[in-house]
Amino acid sequence: MSVAAKLASMDPQDFENFSYDLLQSSGFHSIIWRTPGSDGGRDIEALYSATDPSGYIEVQTWYAECKRYAKSIDWATVWGKIAFSQNAKTDYFLLVTNNNPSPQCESEITKWNLGLNRPKIRVWRGYELQALLRSFPQVAAKYGLTSVPGQVEGGLQSLSMQAMKLTQAAHSAAVFGADSIRELEAASLLGELISLRMDELHRHGRILKLGSAQGTIPLDWLVGQGAGPVTLLPFGTAVIASIFRQVLQAGAVQFEDAENTITLTGLDVRMPLSPAATSLLREVGIWCDIEVVKGEPGESTIQIKARN
Repeated sequence: MSVAAKLASMDPQDFENFSYDLLQSSGFHSIIWRTPGSDGGRDIEALYSATDPSGYIEVQTWYAECKRYAKSIDWATVWGKIAFSQNAKTDYFLLVTNNNPSPQCESEITKWNLGLNRPKIRVWRGYELQALLRSFPQVAAKYGLTSVPGQVEGGLQSLSMQAMKLTQAAHSAAVFGADSIRELEAASLLGELISLRMDELHRHGRILKLGSAQGTIPLDWLVGQGAGPVTLLPFGTAVIASIFRQVLQAGAVQFEDAENTITLTGLDVRMPLSPAATSLLREVGIWCDIEVVKGEPGESTIQIKARN
């Protein structure tokens, strides 16, 4: 089956989650779901930081409509969606779709963008999604949107490299008599995640949702806020928490679960989040079915949420 056919046959919720992962991989941040609209779909609000030649960083607000369409999209459909973006006062409206706007709709989009209208309209058309997937093999592999030999393994190559780096760091620490448990634990859990996902990709052609079959993981360095120690976490959450502790070089991690959002705060932190660490946590989140809702470089706190 072609990539275009696979996109067209995706479950609507899978297409929304696929769009979220593609936005995150493309550099969007502070991504949040909007409540379901009248058509039952969920839209996304996100920020994008664009740097101009002078070095000035402009933070743009985007509103994304993520939906499969069985036929070309007319202007009336796009016009109806712009209203939501206008109400949210965003800079850009992005239509993420497996199909393409009709020729008349393309003309109207061009006229709209040439004017002084806000938001500006952008479209990720079906063929553009396929091009983006070549840049982000981890997303293509996760949703079974590749038939290219080696691309399944390539989707997990970055995480495999991180697991090797953690193992090397643990060995170096042991050689010099330092504590290596943080690195060993993070490497072990990350390796288990990679093994699980690789097996699923080869058995099913895509990954499956993490469920209770993966069990819970004991972590004796978790501290519950006002409720004593928290010692067991679901597998995906444990992977994120362990890597979070390692990149911060934290002695312990405070755990708080409120309104389906988990807040992790490093305690006795030796270094705050770096851009590379933030990027790693978001990439791991893709494979753990977890949204990194909040977590910016320079901080020692992240918020995560299980993907629906």
